[in-house]
Amino acid sequence: MKGFSYVLYRSRRPKRIFIRDGPSSQDGRVDGRAGCCSEARAGRRARRAKCHVRQIAMYVCHVVLQISQGDIANAFERDRTTVRHACSVIEDRRDAADFDAFIETIERLVSSAFTAQAERGE
Repeated sequence: MKGFSYVLYRSRRPKRIFIRDGPSSQDGRVDGRAGCCSEARAGRRARRAKCHVRQIAMYVCHVVLQISQGDIANAFERDRTTVRHACSVIEDRRDAADFDAFIETIERLVSSAFTAQAERGE
C-alpha cells in the first residue's frame, strides 16, 4: 500500500498516522483519508493482535529471561507500568488451559534458545 507516514508529537509519546493514496490520487495527489469504516476496524484488529503479541513478549522476557521490567520497558520504548500491565494481563489469561499451554510452549522455546546460546558462549 502506497502512502505517507507522519509522526505527530502532541504528547510524550509520538503518534504515527498513515495517510494512504486513494483511488482519485493517480496523479500523485494525496487523498487524505486515514482509513475509514471497515478499514479502520481492520486496523483496530491488527493493532490489538500486535498488542497481544507484545504483551506475550514482555511477559516472557520478564518471567523466562528474568529481565527487569524497567529494562523491558526501555527495550520496547514503553513505560514500566505498561510492562507490569502486560505481565498481569498474560497471567490472568493463563487461567484458560489452551492459552496456558501456548505460553508454556513459548517459554520452553525461549528458554532452550537462550540456554543453547549461553552454552556456545555467545
